[in-house]
Amino acid sequence: MAIRFSKEQAPLEARPQQMVSGAVFRGDLRRLRCSYDLAVDGAVTTSDQIKLATLPTGAVFAYGTLNQSASLGTSNVAIGTSAVHGSNGQFRAAAVKTSTNNPEVFQQVAAAAAAPSVAAQDVWLTVATASLPGSGTIVVDLYFSIVA
Repeated sequence: MAIRFSKEQAPLEARPQQMVSGAVFRGDLRRLRCSYDLAVDGAVTTSDQIKLATLPTGAVFAYGTLNQSASLGTSNVAIGTSAVHGSNGQFRAAAVKTSTNNPEVFQQVAAAAAAPSVAAQDVWLTVATASLPGSGTIVVDLYFSIVA
């Protein structure tokens, strides 16, 4: 029976052993907490966007979670590095999320497999189809590692 190795483990099995990027293997995860109170911070329509955070230079996105205290109804919510909804979704493709107090883990394979960013990147939540509700809180956690 053959033993096969993941792309990240293979260099560690080679002789002589090779280095693997700490951004994707045995690296430290960091979290950015991003919350938005729909009643206090302002209504969000389909022409609006919420700047969630800025990922630092050298960041490699791992995954994120999306949770909210009220149903987002028929609003299509995308999360990514573009403030334009049609181009957004690098981290979470546009989709509805109606379940409350039930975190959704999101990750796009292309973003998780991407090279470290060469510059700081803004992360946006964009909305399409319908406006977000007028009350409730949205919480997005972004998890990433950094290549120094």
